[in-house]
Amino acid sequence: MSKINKTNICLTFLTLTLLINVTYSIDCTDEAWFVMVPIEKSILEQTILPPNFCLQKDHALKHLFDDGFHPVLFEFGKQNDCQQKYVPFFKTTFVEMKMEVPFVQTTDKGPNVFKPYIYVDSGMNNWSSYLFYGLPTQEADKMVYNSDFYSVEFKGMKMTAKFTNTEENWGSLAQYPNFNNYIEAVKTPWFCGLKTFNIAQCAENHYKWDKMKIRPASVELLFEGDILGKGLNGKSYKMDDITKSPIGAAQIVVPLSITFPGKCEFNPNAVCPDKFKSKEDI
Repeated sequence: MSKINKTNICLTFLTLTLLINVTYSIDCTDEAWFVMVPIEKSILEQTILPPNFCLQKDHALKHLFDDGFHPVLFEFGKQNDCQQKYVPFFKTTFVEMKMEVPFVQTTDKGPNVFKPYIYVDSGMNNWSSYLFYGLPTQEADKMVYNSDFYSVEFKGMKMTAKFTNTEENWGSLAQYPNFNNYIEAVKTPWFCGLKTFNIAQCAENHYKWDKMKIRPASVELLFEGDILGKGLNGKSYKMDDITKSPIGAAQIVVPLSITFPGKCEFNPNAVCPDKFKSKEDI
């Protein structure tokens, strides 16, 4: 399919959606490994965050991380049967990898989740993600997703994730209370790459955690090249499963609704460093 045809399809879907319901949401079933990794603040500030973003100093998970480190969430998975509920004839399933930095804000917006890198296996979803939300989504050259292995290749760069499910049977949130740390990390809106009348836009993920299936998994991560920025080039991480660590990894299946972009809100009680690298607006 040509880029022009993909664009026309996405624009048609966007137009129909906006005509039907300006406050629409997209409903999916998120099937993914959730992995939280402590990353050096210096790497995030120097190679990941835009100049006008800062890491919230006193966030809800601060007690779980050593000084100088900040939580970063990686989602290795697949979005199943995504559709706008008022447009039932359009449904899509695609493999998607996301890097998400929670507890991020600007001088007057946040704290929110910042998504610096997203890779998908579908050109159509790459375009629609950009058109709907302005996200920096890339269509990977190759993505592999199976029962214990996940990889993304893009322009000669590569990331791999090797998983070991430490329990065969699926459970619920009540059985794995450490997963509440992930819920805390993703509960705020996330920054879009869009502006409406020069007003920064955010969207929200509404997970149905009470319907989630979950099982623990340990993981080994390796990043080769600048696939997630030059600061993570050559980095590797080993994370325990969620029963052994409060930020341990887990595999989940959960219903999800994604809202349409709206004005970003500001939490006046959030605390960031007094000095920003820039006072520019996003």
